[in-house]
Amino acid sequence: MKSAAQSYYAGRRGNCAQAVAAAWIAVSGSGAVSVADFSSCGRGKAPEGLCGALYAACVCAPENKARILSMFSDRTGGHVSCRAIRENRAADCVSCVGFAAEILQNTAGIGGGDN
Repeated sequence: MKSAAQSYYAGRRGNCAQAVAAAWIAVSGSGAVSVADFSSCGRGKAPEGLCGALYAACVCAPENKARILSMFSDRTGGHVSCRAIRENRAADCVSCVGFAAEILQNTAGIGGGDN
């Protein structure tokens, strides 16, 4: 799931949130969200300024939101907002997409390889 999300983002097929959602839909088969739901969540525009990739992971698995936030924060030096991650150079966008996808997959307990 991680490499699928990163490839989606790096291939400029959508923003960071859409990349995580696309990978989630492909692995989980979930119809609860669509890639289009996240069209306005890139470039620091996700609700509350969250990293868009992180926001998508939380929306895709709301029952695991607290755990997803915590695990993502651990990987970015305590940062969860796009702005703070960028300003502190905690990670680049492709890395954040990978972190979010991997954490989402692991917390949801869904297989699919490439963590």
